[in-house]
Amino acid sequence: MSDIRPEILQIPDATCAIYRDAPAWGGRLTAAIGQFSCGSAEAGIALLESAARKLSAEGCSAVIGPMDGDTWHKYRVVSDSDGSAPYFLEPVSGLFDLAAFQGSGFAPV
Repeated sequence: MSDIRPEILQIPDATCAIYRDAPAWGGRLTAAIGQFSCGSAEAGIALLESAARKLSAEGCSAVIGPMDGDTWHKYRVVSDSDGSAPYFLEPVSGLFDLAAFQGSGFAPV
């Protein structure tokens, strides 16, 4: 990953960063969405859909997330939990992260 700073996108109740120098996915121009947070699933969905439209208009044909640029940093959403505390260095997702990513069309890779 280069030292290019991500673009920060914000709407009411949601924020994320766009990393345009993300690792290629399937040989396609790829961007990553990271530093994601939202106060509701609806706000998260709106923000992720806006980011995806923006990136598509720029010619990006693959968007992955949540990933803070690369897998050396925070890179996944927790999709299943029994409520136990995470292990050391395991990710912690926000209350609405999974619903936002799923609701905006993201799928596990």
